[in-house]
Amino acid sequence: MPQTFHFLTEGRYDFGGIIRDHMGFFVAGISGLREGIVLAEVAEVVALNEVLSWMKNDSIRVQQIETDCLVLVQTIRSKMVMTSIFGGVFEDCKQLLDSLSNV
Repeated sequence: MPQTFHFLTEGRYDFGGIIRDHMGFFVAGISGLREGIVLAEVAEVVALNEVLSWMKNDSIRVQQIETDCLVLVQTIRSKMVMTSIFGGVFEDCKQLLDSLSNV
């Protein structure tokens, strides 16, 4: 999921995600723009949440999700419950991942 963020200079951030087939060829993509000044980690989890929602709503099946954000991966895999707003967004992602049983 390539992502570019403008959150520090422009008060907004954009996100994107692509679906590739088993040969690595492009199948579908999504991108969007959000307003707000957020931490990079929050922008990453919002991007993941948007991509997962898109996949669920369009019944897109994938085997694997890739990201370059280690904090995102570690937090999604963690069993610890986070009580912050940041944690709430992660919990949404975890629920979406659980609903996409093939990921």
